Amino acid sequence: YHLAGADEASWHEFAEGVFAAAGLDVRVEAITTAEYPTRAPRPADSRLDGAAITADHGVRLPGWRTSLPGVIEQIRTSSD
Repeated sequence: YHLAGADEASWHEFAEGVFAAAGLDVRVEAITTAEYPTRAPRPADSRLDGAAITADHGVRLPGWRTSLPGVIEQIRTSSD
């Protein structure tokens, strides 16, 4: 099973969301998968689909956009 939240996002969208939730004014430049050097080939679309675990067990996680502010807050308070 893939255990993934309901929201979809590119890595670019996720990075923008993280910086915004942290209150940081950071510009994130979007690039293609082909422009990101890795040793192993990577698929252009690497989104996880949690539909199978939802169908079989009723497990559905909240989307990352909903959870992100709480995660940022936990990181902030644990590093004090």
